[in-house]
This record gives sequence, structure tokens and C-alpha cells, in this order.
Amino acid sequence: MQAKPNAKVIDLVPVRKNIYKVNIAGTIYELCEETVIKYRLVKGKEVLDVSQILAYDNLYKHYDDIKNYYLRFPKSRYNFAKVIKEKYPDIDIDLIIDRLISQNIINDYKYAYAKAYSLNKKGYGNNYIKNYLAYREHIDQAIITDTLANFTDDLGQLEDLIDKLIVRYSKWDDKVKYQKIVNYLLQKGYKYETFKSILQEKLVK
Repeated sequence: MQAKPNAKVIDLVPVRKNIYKVNIAGTIYELCEETVIKYRLVKGKEVLDVSQILAYDNLYKHYDDIKNYYLRFPKSRYNFAKVIKEKYPDIDIDLIIDRLISQNIINDYKYAYAKAYSLNKKGYGNNYIKNYLAYREHIDQAIITDTLANFTDDLGQLEDLIDKLIVRYSKWDDKVKYQKIVNYLLQKGYKYETFKSILQEKLVK
């Protein structure tokens, strides 16, 4: 919506917290304070493109809702953008995402570490964690590499897990038990070379 030539801000009045009624060339708009500040809307200010102002205002009015949604349901940048684009199909989500990143609210490094820590504590190995971050969270490979440098496959934790699995599958003969435990550990993301000797030693006892 192009403004009329020489359209000016006629009046600007606060109506409630962070909201102003702005009269531009005889048309009243309710704009948030962020928009007023960004476009320096003061009495007498010439306005060239009202549509640009309204688009920004619409975007910013959703900002707090989107930020609060992220704080309640943190995700990787990729997955969060995907969800928000479905919820708000008519606004430029990338601008809000960039703002959240600049404020360190969305931070894939922090998110990847938190997710890797959680999976590690649940008994998942680094191979599983790597694939989870890459293919489910779409985290950048460099971030994944840096994140996994903080974690190693805890052999003590692995031994405890194998002990529990041996008890769980105790009714099976050794061959079937071995295969079931191998399948379980592979699904957990442990490499066969990591647990092979531990498992064989425990089953021989």
C-alpha cells in the first residue's frame, strides 16, 4: 500500500501498553511501539510506503508469542522454523528467527548439547546421538562434531546396560540372547566394536 504523495503522520497517541494509534494521511492504524520506533513515526514525518510499515508491525506483534512458544518447546532452528511457518503462514518467519538467534534465544549449539546430554544419560551411544542430531534435528555437522567431542561412550554405563539386558533376556538360549542384545545396543547407537568384547566376556561367565 503506497502512501499518497507527501503523506504525513498527522497524529500519534498511545492507547495501551506498547500500542499507539497513528494517523497517517487521515487513516488510523494501531501500531506497536517497536514499529513506531523503527520507522521513527512522529508528527509531521513523511511516509512513503504504509504497506511496509504494516507488514513489519504484523510481524512484530507475533514476536512475543513466538518467543514464548520457543521457550516452552525448544527445538533446533530448522524444526522450530518448520513448526512456526505452519502456525503463521502469512508472516516472514525468517526475520523473527534471525532476531531470536541474535538475542541468543535460539542457539543450536546449546540445544544440541542439551539434547546430546539427555540422550547420553538415557544410555544412547554417540553414533545414535550423531544420527539423531543430523537427521531428526537437522543440526549443522560442525555443531554436531563439536558437541560430541564433549561425550564418550561411557564403558561403565555400557557394562551396566549389558548386565540388565542379560537379565531381561535370560529365558533365551545364549545364541538368541546374544543376538537380541546386539540388536538392542546397535539401535541405541553403540558400535559393535565398542561392546563386542564386553558382551562376549559377560556371556561366557
